[in-house]
Amino acid sequence: NMEPADNMLHDSSSNGINLNAESIVKEDNGVAGACSVFAGNQTAYCADNEKLDGFEQFSVSLWIKPNQSHNGADMLIDKDESYRIAYIEDESAIQFIVATDNNGWYEKMLIVEYIPEYGKWTHIVGVYNGQDLKLYIDGKDSGTTLSGLSGAVYNSDSDFYISRLQNSNS
Repeated sequence: NMEPADNMLHDSSSNGINLNAESIVKEDNGVAGACSVFAGNQTAYCADNEKLDGFEQFSVSLWIKPNQSHNGADMLIDKDESYRIAYIEDESAIQFIVATDNNGWYEKMLIVEYIPEYGKWTHIVGVYNGQDLKLYIDGKDSGTTLSGLSGAVYNSDSDFYISRLQNSNS
């Protein structure tokens, strides 16, 4: 649960992991309170933190509201070499990747078709249960499970990002 203020997204949980926000465009009404609006290549990030990887199972939940096409890939949640949820516009897909102690980066990835409705909120949840990857979109199981993973999420030294744009035209 993040609360935006002063170009920082303050963690209201007991974890205390605050994110630096690069030029939050504005705050807006989200689905469950205020939200931060990112545009272009703006992002929020924090340095590597032991609370952000190394776990046996996890779920990550986020809300997105795409407003326009950008012909690239948007790393919605990104802890490079540990886990990532991305929207790959060129493939009309959501991609969920988890690297574990036993499975390398990009060795196993779940790809689910997703065509956004611009201006509409979408809830995305990625789940790793220690063996399988699953994606839920707007509360519905995507119908696809990627099995064959094992081990704890790889403990990378990478920073953690929210909304990291990678444009295929640049």
